[in-house]
Amino acid sequence: MNSKIANVAMVEMLPSQPCAQKPRANLIVRILSSLILAPIFLYVSYVGGAALHILITAIFILALHEWSKIATYSVFHPVCTLALTGFIMFHFTGYTFLTVFAGVIVCVASCYWQKAVLLLPTPQRWGIFVAGVVYVLVAMVFFIDLSTKDVFSVAQGAHQNDIYVHPTLFMIWLYFIVWSTDIGAYFAGSLLKGPKLCPRISPNKTWAGFIGGIVVALIVGYGFLYMLNITLVTGISLPCIIVLLSLSAHSGDLIESAVKRYFKIKDAGQLIPGHGGVLDRLDSLFLVMIIAAILIYINVIEYK
Repeated sequence: MNSKIANVAMVEMLPSQPCAQKPRANLIVRILSSLILAPIFLYVSYVGGAALHILITAIFILALHEWSKIATYSVFHPVCTLALTGFIMFHFTGYTFLTVFAGVIVCVASCYWQKAVLLLPTPQRWGIFVAGVVYVLVAMVFFIDLSTKDVFSVAQGAHQNDIYVHPTLFMIWLYFIVWSTDIGAYFAGSLLKGPKLCPRISPNKTWAGFIGGIVVALIVGYGFLYMLNITLVTGISLPCIIVLLSLSAHSGDLIESAVKRYFKIKDAGQLIPGHGGVLDRLDSLFLVMIIAAILIYINVIEYK
């Protein structure tokens, strides 16, 4: 009798071992992927110019591909082709007669070859799909635009005019705010747990993670500026700017979680080991880029 109970207990314990090891394995994969991709991303962003434009265009193509698969079950919907064509013409060639003509030919050909996926089942599905395309398109346009904005000035020193501040540092600063929000939320939520933030949208997110992400973003945001001896030229206090950007990172993550829940999928893609697709990895950054650009355009953040 005792041996039978012991055997049953041992059998019940077996399934829990892989489950306990799986999150740890996923975390290791996520860290390794980040350690490989983050330096490349930072280097290309710092260099800027054509290399950055090509990287952003590649990200845009992959994001549109993932969104097309999610929302329309097609490889690349003609609406995505239209958005990509306009983006490429604007940033690489300009709107000349030949480029517009070539763009029209590309879009017409896309509609012809993919006429089977032109129609979506409901107006609601159309609205969600087009809104997603516009959202990613605007984020990518601002992505490139922010790489040219010089919003930092030298904080101290007698030879301020002799110190060059790279314009893409602002964009890199935004990366660190997004990444620190994500990392802070993950570890604070895992360690402290507590009440759920939005259980219907993302059951794993907690208020502890939400607050932890903002706190870490504040520390990293200030630390970045202090180490480089630069300051952000703003019309309001710097903590308000950092908190707003961190909130935007949280919101971008929740928006994608809501979309994935609507379409009943776990990940937008499988391109990046441990992270999913481009939309899974850059969901927070998209909204942060949009909000940061708006803050610049309304002069809350000033640029030279």
